[in-house]
Amino acid sequence: MAFGKALIQNTANRILNTIVMFLATVFLTRIVGVSDFGLLTLMITNASLLNLISSFGISSGITYNLAATNISGTKVVSVTILLLLTQLLFTSIFEYGCFQLDDSFWLFKGKSLTDFLLGISFFISISAIEKYNALLYGKQQYLLANNIVLAGNLVMLFCLIILAIWKVEDHYIFLGVYIVGNLFQAFALICTYHIIYKEPVLFAVLNKAEFKLFFSYSFLAFVTNCLQFIAYRADYWLVDYYKGSTQLGLYSVSTRFAQLFWIIPNLFAAIIFPNVAGKQTGKNAQSIFGLIRIMNTCNVIAGLFLFLFSPYLIVQIFGVEYANCIIPFRILLPGVITFCIPAILASYFAGINKLIVNFWGTILCLLVILILDFALIPKFGIKGAAIASSIGYALTTIYVLIVFNRLSKAGFNQLLILKKEDLVYLKRLLLTHVKA
Repeated sequence: MAFGKALIQNTANRILNTIVMFLATVFLTRIVGVSDFGLLTLMITNASLLNLISSFGISSGITYNLAATNISGTKVVSVTILLLLTQLLFTSIFEYGCFQLDDSFWLFKGKSLTDFLLGISFFISISAIEKYNALLYGKQQYLLANNIVLAGNLVMLFCLIILAIWKVEDHYIFLGVYIVGNLFQAFALICTYHIIYKEPVLFAVLNKAEFKLFFSYSFLAFVTNCLQFIAYRADYWLVDYYKGSTQLGLYSVSTRFAQLFWIIPNLFAAIIFPNVAGKQTGKNAQSIFGLIRIMNTCNVIAGLFLFLFSPYLIVQIFGVEYANCIIPFRILLPGVITFCIPAILASYFAGINKLIVNFWGTILCLLVILILDFALIPKFGIKGAAIASSIGYALTTIYVLIVFNRLSKAGFNQLLILKKEDLVYLKRLLLTHVKA
């Protein structure tokens, strides 16, 4: 029941966090407009890619090795801090080089020192958030990590509301608040971890065996994550290249709205991963299957509802200028909903050290999406991008289900078809949590 309780508590937290971030997104889309929201999307995408490349997949290695107690916490923290400092130096040099070549910084587009500092601040904040979340997840402190992120997002939303009430017209200020909000989260996570676990800021050296253990796992995760990121975000760059930032702003709203379906699966995955790595999931296997079946059923119902009512919802929430998001959103829904299954099972494969399954699934997803992106985006724009992504997600789901079936000997109905006992289990879980 402890595993189920963790899922319930963190699911409730994640739902609240999703609502907060959704409201923040609505504020930004309405206030800064389609074009500037496209630029914000590009900054987030560029910073995420740079973080992914310069992190070498270390976040997965942090959680895995802490959960499996392969390496001492002090050494894992040392590697984390050293990498953050290295990333800061690397990114500063990279931004300087971009400015010399293109007369503009790459992260936060502009020429001033303020633009440079905002871009660097956003980059180092998302990197620190990722790594200290991984440290807390490795210690199975899911709720604590999620509460800190929720608090940071609430502060950011509050500041955006205040600026809107004051009728601030400078879009630059709103983007700055978004960046500072992420920096606040990073600072809170770092302080919380070191206060609770009293880990000294030392540079302990990994021995040869520990180094091989840590980075052999992290490297394959790094390659997989890089390919996965490109699969998820190649359409952003191509839409921006072929159609411009305004169309990118429209498409990013479609994808963000559709990918709300991934919030809960990613939360489940984050909790399942350290439990599998720590060899704690044997007795919880049926519970995991049941939760996946419940999630799938809820997703299908929610997907049908949003498909029917998205024309009204998108216009009412984001504004009339985002009406062209409706068709891409509808096209994305089938692929995004089916992809919730591999989003969870990827953590299972990672936990049993079968990262190669995730690797080949990502290769398949990337190839399908890239080929279709180049074929469809120049002619059909954001509709073509949505078609490419939806097909890529659906084919990857089929591959993952086939592999999972072979490895676990569990039939497809174990994951897809809702059972009566699933509802009984969920009811018992909710009642237990409410009483607690």
